[in-house]
Amino acid sequence: METLNYLHDEHLIVELKSEEAETMKGGVFYPYTTQGVTSRLRIRSGPSTNYRIVGYWYPGQVKYLESPAILKNGFRKLTSSLNQWVSTQFIKRLPGRGVE
Repeated sequence: METLNYLHDEHLIVELKSEEAETMKGGVFYPYTTQGVTSRLRIRSGPSTNYRIVGYWYPGQVKYLESPAILKNGFRKLTSSLNQWVSTQFIKRLPGRGVE
């Protein structure tokens, strides 16, 4: 899997739904999108395919994931406050600065 390590000096302007903004309190979040997904990426309630599906992430859709990352079994937790996990194999970080 390709690792993206770079800095970007442009300001990132983000429009968030109120529930998204609520989950972003206190952390730094970076933009991510799917990679290698043709229909949808399953968001699970835990870090393996044995956990139930709690949502979907569609190709081209951007989500802001909390840093530092919480990783387990090849899965990444979306935020520390939500029990939602995705396979790291199918996501990639986009250029842009973090949002606090």
